[in-house]
Amino acid sequence: MLAFLLAGDNIPFTVSLSVMLGIAFLEGVGSVIGFGISGFLDSLVPDGNIDISDGLETGSVFSSLLGWIRVGNIPLLALLVMTLTLFGLCGLFVQAIVKSTFHFLIPWYIVVWPVFFSILPLVRLSSRLLSRIVIREETDAVSEDSFVGQVATVTTGKALAGQPAEAKLKDRFGHTHYVMIEPDNPAEFFVKSEYVLLVSRTGCLFKAIRAPESIVKNI
Repeated sequence: MLAFLLAGDNIPFTVSLSVMLGIAFLEGVGSVIGFGISGFLDSLVPDGNIDISDGLETGSVFSSLLGWIRVGNIPLLALLVMTLTLFGLCGLFVQAIVKSTFHFLIPWYIVVWPVFFSILPLVRLSSRLLSRIVIREETDAVSEDSFVGQVATVTTGKALAGQPAEAKLKDRFGHTHYVMIEPDNPAEFFVKSEYVLLVSRTGCLFKAIRAPESIVKNI
């Protein structure tokens, strides 16, 4: 087994897995001492997904590839680890099949290219699944305190002092939340479809004022 892993034509795949393990070790050590390489790598990539069309218009195949595998939607370190792992495992698997069937190994400079391009759809799929998990975790981590200062829309009922009504708003990730509101001014009331500005929170209840016209115009 060791001889197979260290065979010259398997070195690219063995090195890939070794680098992956090294990254995992460094990230673990970094988390203990308060410095992780994940944050450093993510700082090199702009927020959000890279637009594929930008890469096509400028003729940059590399930019198009980065957009296609959803760079920017998940931590760059996670994407790198996934790519290294898939490349190493798939490469060794192909070589093992060839070795057991034909009793030789494909030269590394030939086999690395089909292996690399064949794992790209797997990297894209894994990235897509992971991005959904990341978005869900980030959304779950949104504090309701962050809703204060945001505009909500009354969805049901009539909000009176001591008689709250339901309203909905979107967080910074674009996900909808439903909250209970009542007027901050006891003399006011809000009706369905009216825009309100959340000004404070007590438990699960938010106090609101009528959203200024200048804000409503920009919605």
